[in-house]
Amino acid sequence: MDSGDFSARGILRSAAQQQQQTIDPDAIEARATRVSVSGVSRIREGVVNTLAHRILLARTVSDVAMEAREAAGRLQALGMAKAAYVVLDHTGDGANGARLIDVALECVDGPRYSVRTEAGVNDAEGTAGVTARLINIFGGGEAADFHYTRGSRTRAALQAGISLPVAADPLRSVSFAAAQRSIT
Repeated sequence: MDSGDFSARGILRSAAQQQQQTIDPDAIEARATRVSVSGVSRIREGVVNTLAHRILLARTVSDVAMEAREAAGRLQALGMAKAAYVVLDHTGDGANGARLIDVALECVDGPRYSVRTEAGVNDAEGTAGVTARLINIFGGGEAADFHYTRGSRTRAALQAGISLPVAADPLRSVSFAAAQRSIT
């Protein structure tokens, strides 16, 4: 075995060791410099600011990605987007060595309304009804529901409700509901 083979193996072994190094996204310092939302036809500036705030506070690549995924999930849960995709773009390095990242939430616009009809018969009463739902009315993920039923015994029943998310959080909302029913 000549010395040429030995040095080539050493170089190959060194290259293989470098490829096996894993990158820990929790250890890489990063700052989101810009957050943008595209593809949503109705969204208030306050909702974008609320979603972007936590992304801009993140300090590692892992945290930026996690907060961006959380924001995309909120857009979907609020009914503003049918689908939301996260795009992270490395724009350079900061003065302190932190990676600078632009975050884009690219969305497929969600449905604005849905209408459903129903009919049924039970205990000698026939009923027919319609349900309508308006989604993202004012650009903050609000939803209004209306339900009207008419039957042979129950002349009419009307129900209405509106749900207003708090701080762009689909799990926290204020809801108002009203119902009226007339029976013969």
